[in-house]
Amino acid sequence: MVSFIANSTISPNLGLRVREQVALITAAVGDIDSFTTTILNIIPGKTDSYVTIHPQTIAIAIPTCHQTITPDHNGYVPPGTCGAIWTYYPVFKAAVAFAVIFALLLGVHLWQAIIYKKVRVNAFAYITFGRIVHAFHPSKSVLGIPAVTLAAIFVLLDIASFIIQLIGGGMASPTASAAAQQRALHIYIGGIGFQQCIIVIFLVLCMRFQWQMDQVRVVRGNMLKDLLHAEWGPLQAALYVALCMITVRIIYRFSEFSSGITKGNALTKYEAYFYLLEATPMMFAIFVFNLFHPGQFVREDMPGIWSVSCGKIRNRRVQTHAEGYDGEAHDFDRHKLVEGYNAL
Repeated sequence: MVSFIANSTISPNLGLRVREQVALITAAVGDIDSFTTTILNIIPGKTDSYVTIHPQTIAIAIPTCHQTITPDHNGYVPPGTCGAIWTYYPVFKAAVAFAVIFALLLGVHLWQAIIYKKVRVNAFAYITFGRIVHAFHPSKSVLGIPAVTLAAIFVLLDIASFIIQLIGGGMASPTASAAAQQRALHIYIGGIGFQQCIIVIFLVLCMRFQWQMDQVRVVRGNMLKDLLHAEWGPLQAALYVALCMITVRIIYRFSEFSSGITKGNALTKYEAYFYLLEATPMMFAIFVFNLFHPGQFVREDMPGIWSVSCGKIRNRRVQTHAEGYDGEAHDFDRHKLVEGYNAL
C-alpha cells in the first residue's frame, strides 16, 4: 500500500473559511488500477473573548482510478478496471440492428401520425385506453371515472414512477459510495415496482371495461371472440399485448437489480438477456401499435383534461350568474316596477 500526505498553505486572514487539505492516497499493488483518495478537510480552531472553537477534521473518500488499459474497438475494458462501463462484452452489430429496427418503427409511427392527425391520437397506452372508453362506452367512464380523468391520472402516475427511477439512476454515480449506490438501487427498484403496480391497476380497469362492453352486446360468446369481433376489440388486444411486453421488461429490470450488479449475476454478465428481455419486448410493444394504430379505430376526439376543467369552471360561473339573476336580480327589478307603479 502506498500513501503520502500533501499539505496546503493556510492563510491566517480567512479565519474559519480556510481548510487545510491532506490527501491520503491508497492504491493496491498488482493489476488493479483503481484506488481511493481520502481528502481530510481540517478546519482550524479559533479562540477569542467570546468563544473557543476547537479544530475539526472532515474526511471525504473519493474513488479514483488511472486508465492503464486501452479499450478495444467496442470500447470494452474488463469489469472492475478504470473506465469500465459494462459488466458484459457489448456486441456492436446487435446494437446497430436494434437501432435500425427502432428507427423504422419510429418512421412508421411518424407516417401514421400524419395520416391520422385529425384524430390526434398517440400510441401511449393510458391515453389510448381513455380514448377507447370515451369513444365506445355508453357512459364514457369506467367505475364512475370519466375517460378524460382516467387518462390524466395514469399519465401523472407514470410520470411519478419515471421521476423516482430517474432519481435512483442519478444517485448511482460511479463516484458515489457503496452505501449511496445501494440506496440508489433501492430507489430505482421502488420506482419500477411502483410502475408495475400502476400497470396491474390499469389492467383491472381494462378488463372491467371489456366486461361492461360485453354486457351491452346482444350476442355473446367467449371473451376472446367477443374481443376480436368488437369494433374496439383489436385495439384493446393491442393494448393488452403492449402492457404485457412492458411487464416483461419491468420483471427483467427488477430481477437484474435486486440480485445486485456483480460478476455472479448472469443478467448483468451477458448482453443477450438485455436484448431478449428488454429490447425485444419494447420492440413488440411499439410494433403492435403500428399494426393496430388507434387512428384506425377511434373516430371520436376526446377533449383534454385542461379543456374539460376550464369548461366546468365556465359552466359553474354561468350557473352562478344565472342563479343570481333569477333570485336577487329578479326581486330587485320587481321592486323597481312596484315603486314605479305606486309613483303613478
